[in-house]
Amino acid sequence: KQTFYLGMGIDRTLSSIVLLAANTSNEDIVKIVSKAPEKIFRSPVGKKGPTKKQALQIIDVLNLNEQTANNFHKFIIAMYKTFINNDAIMVEINPAGIFNKTDIIALDAKIILDDKALFRHQDNLPLKDNDNLLPAIIKASRYGFSYQEYSGNIGCIVNGEGLTWAMKSLNAA
Repeated sequence: KQTFYLGMGIDRTLSSIVLLAANTSNEDIVKIVSKAPEKIFRSPVGKKGPTKKQALQIIDVLNLNEQTANNFHKFIIAMYKTFINNDAIMVEINPAGIFNKTDIIALDAKIILDDKALFRHQDNLPLKDNDNLLPAIIKASRYGFSYQEYSGNIGCIVNGEGLTWAMKSLNAA
């Protein structure tokens, strides 16, 4: 009946998980982000998870019928639990949709987990996707290091992200 974008990510400026939603029935979320970011609903999530009030606000923004309210709230609570229980950095459902007039369904989803927390989630290790990583990054991670490749003849192997990003900013200068 209708499709839309739902997401949760970490907003470091707010020190909070942020719930995101946008009506994508006729547009790609990437176009909305670049051309009309004001169309994206953003709301910080408290430690207890998304509230019924937030669910109602999203239903209003997405122009969903009020009959979906209970199912919608349960759905975003389940997203939040997935986020928290797996130490996620981002959970994105694109698109989500309405099924049978009141049920919410994830038609496609992407979850990015915090690599530094994988030791707590050994069952998630087989899900790790290294297809887009350089072999040097994969090799360094086996030994507990972060590896960042730069242009020219600069390289940096460190045991934390901070120095890696500092080196990257020096390289860009």
